[in-house]
Amino acid sequence: MGVFSAPLSGWLAGKWGWILLQRVGMIINIAVLIVISILPQSQWVVFTSIAVLGVTYNGLILTTINGLGVLLSPEEAPAALPGLNGSAFGIGASLGIGIIAPYVAQGTISGYSTALWVSVCIAVLAFIASLFIAPRQGQKL
Repeated sequence: MGVFSAPLSGWLAGKWGWILLQRVGMIINIAVLIVISILPQSQWVVFTSIAVLGVTYNGLILTTINGLGVLLSPEEAPAALPGLNGSAFGIGASLGIGIIAPYVAQGTISGYSTALWVSVCIAVLAFIASLFIAPRQGQKL
């Protein structure tokens, strides 16, 4: 899903603003995670929600955060933010698996649901962090 939505997201970000599109993606992502958390036993809800997450997470969030890393990097260190973003992604993926795995490993709907709610909390924290992204002076982001 991200393969198709990422180019569209980059194009929309140039028109609507990188920060706005990133936050919209985060809000949709959180809403979809809440839906999956409430209805984890419905295969169609989970299937459809995962497809939407492919668009919102892979397309909107990752595309815009990578673009913002390039746009907001200082001129004297243009690779600083993209490098930090890549490092943070790797660390976050590892920590996320470490935090969620014990709940999923229970093999129960309750464990799965708990893992999903922890994911919702992490996504909300990420959205709050996104509120601290500010454009450079005179730059429309």
